[in-house]
Amino acid sequence: MIDVQFHGGARGELLRASRWYEKRRANLGTELRLEVEDAIKALVSRPETWPRFMMGRPELHRFLLPRFPFAILYALRDDHVLIVALAHTSRKPGYWLKRLTAPR
Repeated sequence: MIDVQFHGGARGELLRASRWYEKRRANLGTELRLEVEDAIKALVSRPETWPRFMMGRPELHRFLLPRFPFAILYALRDDHVLIVALAHTSRKPGYWLKRLTAPR
């Protein structure tokens, strides 16, 4: 099985989004986390399945969550998958690009 690593910013995004949803309705934040976990299991089992996301960044892929308005942006590395961002699909496009080259 391929190892998964989270960029620190992506981990923070998941925590903040989970808290936000939890304040809206009990267990909704948990439901988001479970959906992200299921998505990660799927993308780790077949990382090349989901479309490449940006021209000029061949290692970058995007997995759209079915229920929540978020995309998991991930990069394929030699020995692991790097979760670059849990990005809201309607806010601040490309803010996470610097994470591809910055330290985690």
